[in-house]
Amino acid sequence: MKPPEDWFDQFLTEDQQRKLARAEGHQTLDQRRAMGEALSAFFSEVKQHLYRDVQDNEVQLLVDRWEALISLLSQGDPRLAASLERAYAEAEQTAPPEIQGWLQEIEDAVRFIQRAQAARHNPN
Repeated sequence: MKPPEDWFDQFLTEDQQRKLARAEGHQTLDQRRAMGEALSAFFSEVKQHLYRDVQDNEVQLLVDRWEALISLLSQGDPRLAASLERAYAEAEQTAPPEIQGWLQEIEDAVRFIQRAQAARHNPN
């Protein structure tokens, strides 16, 4: 049986998993902690905006931050970025029961950001 944290791997190819592992291996504990804190702060902030219009300027600034965070995590690899976005958007549905509640908030935030991204690209 896989540990609960391995549920994320189902969204990534083996090559993408290796790429993330290599990148993480080159980061210090402080760098990994800083990324975790940045993601946590981001999701908390998005939660405060969930009922705003997706075309609102503040929401669009959150889209910019999300894209920057995903770019950092994916090291600029667009396929890996897409896989990471999918993983975050579908997290709660596929995660082990012990982390589903926590992931529901993340999933709600990412789906909101994805709607805001779509509004940016299709403003009609």
